[in-house]
Amino acid sequence: MLLCDLSGESSFFIHTNTLFKQPPSFCLNKTSTKDTRLVDALNAGLRENSSMNIIPAAILVIEPHPFMREALCAALADEPGLKVALHAACVTQALQMTTRILPDIILIALDHPERGDLDELLTLHSSLPATPILALIDIEIPGQKQAILDHGAQAVLAKSSPRADLIKKLLELRPRHS
Repeated sequence: MLLCDLSGESSFFIHTNTLFKQPPSFCLNKTSTKDTRLVDALNAGLRENSSMNIIPAAILVIEPHPFMREALCAALADEPGLKVALHAACVTQALQMTTRILPDIILIALDHPERGDLDELLTLHSSLPATPILALIDIEIPGQKQAILDHGAQAVLAKSSPRADLIKKLLELRPRHS
């Protein structure tokens, strides 16, 4: 949900879950409503964990296999600090999606780091340099983790890791909202 002030005196945008590059599709005109309506709209739109006041980090999941992509999305669905905002089969598709919505974190599954996945990772990092990337790998080959980090990932995790480790890593990469 995105609210904006159209009064002309000042412009502001309040976002939850996602940053938008283009103008919002829904705006509430503060001058034509009472303050209570604005507060009610904000309260209805904010997705907060009542004990921690967390705005979920928007996650972009990139996984070439539909079943595994759905499984990753399902594994993250109930986590209060995280929200899958986008999912894609490849980096090209993901970058097309990010022309409108910017993720807070990218989760990418690397199936063949030695055969092109590192180039894809570098393209992704170059296109979204401020967005932290967590790379999932099948098995760790000596030197592979460092190569993945050198190509733009901030963290690497084995696909065989427990769900709790995945959640922990994503929360560590989560941007701090003020």
